[in-house]
Amino acid sequence: MARSSKKVFIAAGGTGGHVFPGIAVARELMRIDPSVEIKFAGTPRGLETEIVPGFGWPLILFGSHSIKDKGGAGKVAALVRLPFSVLHAIAVLISDRPDLVVGIGGYAAAPLIFAAWLLRIPIVLVEPNAIPGMTNRKLGRMAKRIFVAFDEAKGYFAKDKAVLTGAPIRTEVAEAVRGDGEASGLRTLFVFGGSQGARTLNLAMKSAAGELGNIGKGMRVIHQTGRSADPAEISGAYSDAGLKAEVMPFCDRIWDCYGKADLVVARAGANTVAELAAVGIPSILVPYPHAADDHQRANAMALVRAGAARLVDDSECTGERMAREIADLFGNPSRLQEMARGAKSVGHPDAARTIAKECMDIMKTDH
Repeated sequence: MARSSKKVFIAAGGTGGHVFPGIAVARELMRIDPSVEIKFAGTPRGLETEIVPGFGWPLILFGSHSIKDKGGAGKVAALVRLPFSVLHAIAVLISDRPDLVVGIGGYAAAPLIFAAWLLRIPIVLVEPNAIPGMTNRKLGRMAKRIFVAFDEAKGYFAKDKAVLTGAPIRTEVAEAVRGDGEASGLRTLFVFGGSQGARTLNLAMKSAAGELGNIGKGMRVIHQTGRSADPAEISGAYSDAGLKAEVMPFCDRIWDCYGKADLVVARAGANTVAELAAVGIPSILVPYPHAADDHQRANAMALVRAGAARLVDDSECTGERMAREIADLFGNPSRLQEMARGAKSVGHPDAARTIAKECMDIMKTDH
C-alpha cells in the first residue's frame, strides 16, 4: 500500500551556509504539504546539532569527515571512515524508505547521497556557491536535478540537470523590511563574520572605531563577533570612540539586524551573499581567503558586478581601509541607494519555494 505522506531526507551539515538553506527548503516543503515527513542528516561536529533540533525535526548523525585539504594521515583516516558512514546511511535509508534525498553540499552530505544512489532513491542537490564544492561536483551525476545559486555554477554540471534558482534563504530573511534607520534617524552599520565569526573583521573594526567616531554622531553599529571572540573588548572600542553599538557573540534573529542595516560588512559565504541580495542591502565584502577554490571571492564578485558591493581583500582589511570605505559610503546616500537596487536585481527571495515545488514534482513523477 502506498504511503499517504512523502518522506524527505535533507543532508545539510557543518556550517550555517549548509544548514540554513536546508532548513529553508524543509519549511517550504511543509508549507506546500504539511504531511511531508522531514529528517536531517549531519555530523556530530556541525552547527546542525544546535539548530535542527529546535525545529522539531529528527537529526541523524554520520561519522563522515572532510577529505579535501587534509594532510596525508588525516586524508587516509577520513577515507577509512567513509565506507562505514555509507553502510550506516544505507541501513538508515532502507529502514526509513524516503521518497527523496536533498543534498546541500559539504562532506556531511556525501554518505547519504551515495547511499541513496545505490538504492535508487531520487536525489536533488542544492549548490549555494558560485564555484561548486567538491562533494556536489563529484556527486552531481547521481542527481536528477541540481539547483544552483549562481549562473556560473551551471557550467560544472550537465546542462539538462542544472537549474538557476538562487540560494534558498529563510522566510524571515526574505520578508525582512528595511527602514528602521530612517525611523530612528541613525545610519546603521551591521558587521558580522558568519556563524563562526571572523577574526579579521573583528580586529579591523576594533581598529576602525576611533576614526569612525569622528563621523559617528548619526551612526550606530551592530556587530556579531562570533562565539570565539570577546564581545566586551570590541564593545569597549566602540564606546571609547563615542559610537553607539550593540555587540553580541551571535544573533539568532539576523533578519532583525538586516531590517536596521544601511550597510553591511561581512565575509562572502553563500548564505550571506544570497541574503544580502534578497533583502537589498549594500555591502563591503571581505572574502575568506582560505575558502575552498576561493569560492567566497567568486560569490562576492556576483554582487560587485551588480553594483551592490565593494570587495576588500582580507590582506587589505585594516582599520584604516575599512573606516575609509564606510565613511565614503555613508557620506554618499545616493550611492547606497544605487547599491541597494543592484543587490535586489540579483536576489532570489523565492528560491526555497521554487526548489520545494520542484522537489514535490519529482516525488510525484517517481512514485
